[in-house]
Amino acid sequence: MRISVFLFFTVLHSIFLSAQGLKAEGKKIIDQNGNEVLLRGMGLGGWMLMEGYMMQSSDVADTQHEFRQRLEDLMGVDNTNVFFDKWLENHVTKADIDSLSSWGFNSVRLPMHYNLFTLPIEEESVEGENTWLSKGFTIIDELLQWCEENEVYLILDLHAAPGGQGANAAISDYNSDLPSLWESDLNKNKTIALWKKLAERYKDEEWIGGYDLLNEVNWEMENDNEELLNLYKDITTEIRTVDNNHIIFIEGNGYANDFNGLTPPWDDNMVYSFHKYWSENTTESIQWVLDIREENNVPLWMGEAGENSNVWFTDAIELFETNDIGWSWWPMKRIETIVGPYSIDFTDGYKKILSYWRGEIEKPSSDEAFSIMIDLANKTNSNLCTYQKDVPDAQIRQIKTNETIPYVSHQIPGVIYMSDYDLGRSGIAYYDVDSANYQQSSGYFQAWNSGWVYRNDGVDIEKNTDTVNSNGFHIGFINKGEWINYTLTVSETGVYSMDARIASIEDGGEFLIEMDEEGATRSLSIESSGAWDQFITQSFNDIFLEEGKQTLTIKFDGKKAFNVSSLEFNKTGNSSDIDFTVLSATALMDGKSIQVLLNQNIDKTTLTSSLQDFSLSVNNEEITFTEIVSYDDKKRTFTLKLSSSISYNDQIKLNYFGQSVKNNNGSLLENFTLFKVVNNVPQLFNIPGIIQAEGYYNMYGVETEVTSDNGGGLNIGYTNPGDYVDYLVNVEADYEYNIKLRVAAESNSGRVAFYTVSNQGEESRISEILLPVTNGWQNWVNVTSSIQLPKGNYTLRMRIINGDFNMNWIELSYPDSDQDGINDTIDQCPNTSVISSVDQSGCALDPIALNNFSLKVVNETCSSSDNGKIFINSLSSETFVANLDFNGSIVSMTFNSEVNFSSLQAGNYSLCINKEIYPSVKQCFKAVVKQPSLLSVNSYVNPDNYELTLDLSGAEMYYVTLNGREYETSENKFILPLSNNKNVITIKTDLECQGVFKDEMILDNIPRIYPNPISGNFLNIKTGYSNLQKSLIEIYDLRGSLIYRGKTDGSSKIDFSWIPKGIYVLRITKNQKSFNYKIINK
Repeated sequence: MRISVFLFFTVLHSIFLSAQGLKAEGKKIIDQNGNEVLLRGMGLGGWMLMEGYMMQSSDVADTQHEFRQRLEDLMGVDNTNVFFDKWLENHVTKADIDSLSSWGFNSVRLPMHYNLFTLPIEEESVEGENTWLSKGFTIIDELLQWCEENEVYLILDLHAAPGGQGANAAISDYNSDLPSLWESDLNKNKTIALWKKLAERYKDEEWIGGYDLLNEVNWEMENDNEELLNLYKDITTEIRTVDNNHIIFIEGNGYANDFNGLTPPWDDNMVYSFHKYWSENTTESIQWVLDIREENNVPLWMGEAGENSNVWFTDAIELFETNDIGWSWWPMKRIETIVGPYSIDFTDGYKKILSYWRGEIEKPSSDEAFSIMIDLANKTNSNLCTYQKDVPDAQIRQIKTNETIPYVSHQIPGVIYMSDYDLGRSGIAYYDVDSANYQQSSGYFQAWNSGWVYRNDGVDIEKNTDTVNSNGFHIGFINKGEWINYTLTVSETGVYSMDARIASIEDGGEFLIEMDEEGATRSLSIESSGAWDQFITQSFNDIFLEEGKQTLTIKFDGKKAFNVSSLEFNKTGNSSDIDFTVLSATALMDGKSIQVLLNQNIDKTTLTSSLQDFSLSVNNEEITFTEIVSYDDKKRTFTLKLSSSISYNDQIKLNYFGQSVKNNNGSLLENFTLFKVVNNVPQLFNIPGIIQAEGYYNMYGVETEVTSDNGGGLNIGYTNPGDYVDYLVNVEADYEYNIKLRVAAESNSGRVAFYTVSNQGEESRISEILLPVTNGWQNWVNVTSSIQLPKGNYTLRMRIINGDFNMNWIELSYPDSDQDGINDTIDQCPNTSVISSVDQSGCALDPIALNNFSLKVVNETCSSSDNGKIFINSLSSETFVANLDFNGSIVSMTFNSEVNFSSLQAGNYSLCINKEIYPSVKQCFKAVVKQPSLLSVNSYVNPDNYELTLDLSGAEMYYVTLNGREYETSENKFILPLSNNKNVITIKTDLECQGVFKDEMILDNIPRIYPNPISGNFLNIKTGYSNLQKSLIEIYDLRGSLIYRGKTDGSSKIDFSWIPKGIYVLRITKNQKSFNYKIINK
């Protein structure tokens, strides 16, 4: 009896566990064996529910019901139903679930539209009853079978509830003309009933992962989401009457993330589900939901994220999994996208349908429209979609490893398509300045692949129509410092040519090639092709390559952008066919080493005796070498150690005269003289002091641009979350320094964090500073704070937390309470006036007497004669230094009693005179050296009386000659009568250097009439200048009858009040020439 009971219990327990599937236990989700399950899922968006953006139809049909209605209007109800059935048949198939499983996904989230399971409340024959439809259940049954065969969990997600649960209509197919879920008890009851029906059907299914009750509710609610909580509880209650096994997933309001009023959990098998889009992937970004888990001892599931770059995907998934959170991505496919594993073809036919809906073309026939839409539905099948393998690779493989793998197989000799770079993480497979969109954090949208085709990484890829060595795509939007890797196999050691397919609008773009992180070329310069889409072949020769599997890196090291489609390598000879030469030389960051790259492999045994053959010129002075170093992992590279240090702005040249260095074939290295060394020694900033923002020695993501701020130069910009800049600093003492940041931002508030970085690369966070909006990219302001810095020489790193700002400089200074420029710790007079000049102890110095200096300015005698002068006299016999500043150019003179600056051009000068022994004790003046004004003449002819008015400026006396008659005037306004049809005038002054004004005026001889049509009963006629007889005016009606005749000698006003309304012909005869006009009398 006891055995029987035990066996019965065992059978029941086995059945319970088999049906159980997943379960919430504490903060974890576990399977039937008690093992934790981290859900890695894909959302099947766009299948059961079409959203406008996924259909490329947002502007004309944003919701599914609008889309259906437009199709019904276009091709009829029956054809529309056939289309939707075909869409459901093809959009997701067993092959898709097989693929997801093979890639490493263990779950799928099914966004459901309620109308596949039950009728809308408006169509129910009996109010309050539920008519069940088989289509939706049949789809789930089949999908569940595919999932079970692949051991993939299926999570049911009510994406479109009866009536629609969100004000964002497209997400839930909400129709604002009908009651929403929240405005109708009938819709709520139908929602509850649907979930009970689903739970009852699938209560014993192990591979049902759970029930996601409502997707992304976005509805304004009162009392901390009380209405949402009540509905959730009602649904839960009904589900639990038939199914106690499956997890219930709860999303918040506000697109899933507002959980106010929705805690604590009301069921012991419940998981809170949040969504994450376009925000930073930091622990801080999800801390709010981690706190919910901790406070309520409940698991978390990130139910939806996506629509971003692979960089964002990898970083986000790594963040979730590090914090023990399962996830589901969005979407698996949509029309023309790079963000999902599959892209549905955006067919020309479907574009035609959208164009018709936009009112751009004529309506296609019903048959044509039906054919187009069935073709589109068929092409949703993944077999006919574009497979984008980089996306699942970023979501699954790249989470576990930094290893890169080839995107395609590359061989040399052969063609390498630039868009087919290795699969892998940013910073490992490639580096691009812009790699993800963080608009929820930064406040602005950032494109990653600016071409929006082919791949979803940060690399910018565009389509092209090039027919030479092209796969239809190229790399574009290139920035200095970006690079891309390609794993390839070189079939044979030798010398190769390289043909690059390049397009650019200017010369001077630069790139170089490395093989296994060692240079194979020097920096190569490209030529303009004339247009961004006009590709030409640019050839580069004598590149030595070794056989074997290697990684080719193309590095872009110039500031000028260009497009590159492909590189073709062909063997042209052997190493003995080319000279053994130097490719590049670089001063390393330590300031004590010169690294030299040669074009072929070095016989390293020949280096040991070659040190004396090398010499170095630094700013035209010779520096000796102490050592020559080779590397085990480098074949063409060696380093020369210096006897003394070099600085970041030194001009460096390398020389080699000798017969010692050979390659592996025994060929001698060609001698070279004054070979330019690239100076990579970083600028060392002494603290206290100013760090120029562009003076970084290492960076990620930022760019530089010319600044209009005071002092000019460059600022850093194009800042995005995740970017950083590194500065080498020498800090004088452990202290809390004042920090001042010079920043500008058009519309977004920035935020930066500062770190010290050890030699091992370990970061220690020391400060965080918020940056303001300044309403302009070059509207500069100072932001002040404090920062604790340790003493020493190290890297100071500034990380961008919130980006989209510019920065010009960073000033670090000791605290100076009285602002006299002396550190508080050594200031012996801590309360000196702000305007005081002080000595090294901070104590005030006696000022210069206000009447000590007298200045005299002598102006230029003529414009641009550059003979102005400034005389300075001093009452004191002390030694002074006079500093004359003109447009930033300063000339200094030391004097005791008097001094003068001569040969000055006209302009505004700043003159500061300081004591030689105390430069801070000074007086400053503004001085203006003037030049005679230019002669300025403006003239105007009065058309009524033909008088010439002259507006004159620039002199005290003017000499005017008009038609040979001379006048003198000192007035600035001068009026003269014109007597000829052609008038010649000259004007000059008493200064010959002001020149002579000459002009010729032809008086208007063409009649003018106004207004026409006539209003106000009068027509004005001005016949123009004439020195002959009067002009004859005649008016005729359209039958040719003369109704008016008269003469005028210049102007006339004709009364039309007595003339009937109509059209008339006006003839003016002047100097035996006739002018005819059509006039209208209203």
